[in-house]
Amino acid sequence: MSLKKQAFSGFVWTFTSNLGTKFTTLVVGVILARLLAPSDFGLIAMLYFFFEVSRVLVDSGFSQAIIREKEINEEDKSTVFYISLFTAVICYIALWIGAPAIARFYEEPQLTLLTRVMGLNLIFASFTIVQNAVLINELKFKTLGIIAMAANVLTGLIALFLAWSGMGVMALAIRYVLTSLITSILYFAVLTWYPKVFIQKRSLKKLFGFGSRVLLLGVMNTFFRNIYNLLIGKIYTPAILSFYSQANMFKENASRGLIDSLSKVTYPILSKDRDNRARMKENYRKILQVTSFVVFPSMILLAFVAEPMILALVGEKWRQSIPLLQILCVAGLVSHIHVVNLNVLKVYAAGNQYVLQGIIKYALTVAGVLVGMQFGLSGLMYGIVVVEYLHLLVNIYLSNQHLSYTYSEQGLDLLKVFWLNIPMAGVLWLTSLPEYPAPVFQLLVMTGTGLVMYILTAHLTNAMAWKYMVELIQGQLRKRKISTAAETTAHVETA
Repeated sequence: MSLKKQAFSGFVWTFTSNLGTKFTTLVVGVILARLLAPSDFGLIAMLYFFFEVSRVLVDSGFSQAIIREKEINEEDKSTVFYISLFTAVICYIALWIGAPAIARFYEEPQLTLLTRVMGLNLIFASFTIVQNAVLINELKFKTLGIIAMAANVLTGLIALFLAWSGMGVMALAIRYVLTSLITSILYFAVLTWYPKVFIQKRSLKKLFGFGSRVLLLGVMNTFFRNIYNLLIGKIYTPAILSFYSQANMFKENASRGLIDSLSKVTYPILSKDRDNRARMKENYRKILQVTSFVVFPSMILLAFVAEPMILALVGEKWRQSIPLLQILCVAGLVSHIHVVNLNVLKVYAAGNQYVLQGIIKYALTVAGVLVGMQFGLSGLMYGIVVVEYLHLLVNIYLSNQHLSYTYSEQGLDLLKVFWLNIPMAGVLWLTSLPEYPAPVFQLLVMTGTGLVMYILTAHLTNAMAWKYMVELIQGQLRKRKISTAAETTAHVETA
């Protein structure tokens, strides 16, 4: 299979699995939101900061380092396995010892037990970092997708049963741990691998050269991405933090599936074809337009239907999430653009530039937090938006040095897609004016009419992004038809 076909096939499978995973997460989250109190979600969100930083330390940047290798040898895999496992154990011990201090910091005694239970996630995840990296390197996104969906569905059902049984916040904590455990079991089932040697100095030196930069930036990125959870959890109540987390969950479910797919697929694909910069630039332009064709309307639609959606799905007790979700959607409009720009830097091993853009982002984040806090919770939210857009300018500038894809070129390509959303926005505003008998009816009417207007506008104007989408879908359908015909012929001949 050609690299282009592998790229599209990988993107389809990754996007489909992420979409399925996000849909399952949304359904489970909606039901759990009705079964549990907002403060339960807030308690879990308070710990995300510590677990996300620990997760990056466990990975140590080594998974990204071996993914970019053309061939992964046994020495590299064994070295990554043991480093990850040892780091996971150290992090878990630190979390176990520090759990009472975390509880005192937030003034929430329950966090001691929650930290010690949820920390097991790190150890379970460390066992299969190698398998995950190998499957990505070999572009086996179908396998990765099936594993992710299976684990998510199973842990979702378990969490619902536990919540229904009255276990409260522990239902969320147990699901967090079981997700890593079940995922690891499935990885071993499809790719049975055990380390053949111990840590090899040669592999460690080679991988650490690139992995250390990814690790440094990963820790910094995770720190500042979760600093809002830390601040909101400390300054406000668990319930207030839960409103922010719920809003962020809806935003992430609407965009993260596509963004994660884009990140996983474009990095290994571009790594294997990094010598042909002209082709990379052309493919990047198509990727940017196609993903924008999906992300832009998703964020705009979500912002308009935020009120009826939250009231219909999770109920009146989550109303305070509505304005937070609408602000986060503005930031979500450009999240996918960051991904590919950063992957360009990783592909060309521009470690210094990769770290530089991270440092600039964190300086902007600190400034945004300090200024935003003066205006309360809404000020913090608007700070997220400002930082996101200023950081985007930095990323475009740095990636342009490798692909010669300038501000004006990217802006023009994005504008060609963005204007398609204007008629949809007008329809959404008009359909939001009447009184509806129930929020669910308003949600259905606004979503249906908005999507119809968007697709109709794209089709009538024959937009380039729409043509790309149609070509991709038609190509995949032809591929499936040929594959089915071949299987049928083979079956007949065998018979």
